[in-house]
Amino acid sequence: MQQYNTKSIVFNAAAGLLVISSFIFMLRSLFVAEVIPPCSKRYPSPVELPLENDAAPMSPVQLVGMIGDSQRGLYRNAKVVRVRDVSSNHALKITLRPDSKDARTSGEGNGIGFQWAPSGLKGATSACLTYSVYLPEKFEFGEGGILPGLFAGNPASLDDVSDGKKMAAQRLVWRRNGLANIYAQFPIKEGNKNSGGVFLHQSGIEVPRGRWVAVEQELKFNDLGKTNGLSRLYVNGEMKIERRGLEWRKNGKLTIAGVDGTTAYAVPRRVVAPPKETAIYLTSPQLRWN
Repeated sequence: MQQYNTKSIVFNAAAGLLVISSFIFMLRSLFVAEVIPPCSKRYPSPVELPLENDAAPMSPVQLVGMIGDSQRGLYRNAKVVRVRDVSSNHALKITLRPDSKDARTSGEGNGIGFQWAPSGLKGATSACLTYSVYLPEKFEFGEGGILPGLFAGNPASLDDVSDGKKMAAQRLVWRRNGLANIYAQFPIKEGNKNSGGVFLHQSGIEVPRGRWVAVEQELKFNDLGKTNGLSRLYVNGEMKIERRGLEWRKNGKLTIAGVDGTTAYAVPRRVVAPPKETAIYLTSPQLRWN
């Protein structure tokens, strides 16, 4: 009888511990948010768009020769310069001049534009874009602007509407209030289908000025027929924006095509101009994918 009681006590104690452990796990899952490391820690080694040639900064002519016909404004507005206080030795100094009212015209005063598609990217359904950006301490946000992001299918402007078959895109943008956001172009529900895209954060996040800021954008396409795509933005290693449940595509042939390097004053559905001549500094973009 004594042996039976001992076994019973041990069994009941073990069951009790299991119940308590399960309860603690449930409580923890309710109150402790899942920590997802930056995408640069979870994706394969990156491919980098080079800004140096034999340790010397590339000239605008070399940049244009490397990037090709997709470029806009590199000759006039882009210069590779040496930088400090950041992991890279060189960065692009991008000049934005008020003599052009539209980043989509050939006036070429308002920043730069290009598409970069590393070899081997074909067929990728998720990607991680990283770079660092420096906005001068007295940088004026004006009406809003655009920084490099990711695109799929055909290159698109901010105004283009995605049907999920020919194009999709996400870009880092700043608004007139100085807050940053992700502007995403994917099939939008009836009623908003003419708006071009949507901002993924309700209000936006602060854009620091006067110092280097590390940016990581993650884009993961949905499986066909499902809404399991996502978008994330990390700033200095901390997740600032996450949106799940996205349907980026409705066509299995639509895969991530590369980096849209447009850097300019620009907003959807409206022509804007730089409020004054200024500059933005960008380190070489790095791209990882699966």
